[in-house]
Amino acid sequence: MALLRFLADSGLRARVTRPPTRPRPTTGSPPGPRFGNQGVIAENDPAEQEKSVKWNSLRCNLIVFHIAIDMMEVIRQLVAEGW
Repeated sequence: MALLRFLADSGLRARVTRPPTRPRPTTGSPPGPRFGNQGVIAENDPAEQEKSVKWNSLRCNLIVFHIAIDMMEVIRQLVAEGW
């Protein structure tokens, strides 16, 4: 329903997608997901490089899945409260 409301309401879309009014700080933000050795693939073996890339992809997918679960919990609480 929220997605349909978002698609139907041009004012809401404009408010959500407009750029921030103040610049976001670039220092101190956490780095993206990295797998071992700060994300540097030290191996020159293509099989090891592929394994590192796959592990990093798996880790990123797990992070996205965890965030989705957390969001669903909050959404269920809001629905239970009548939102």
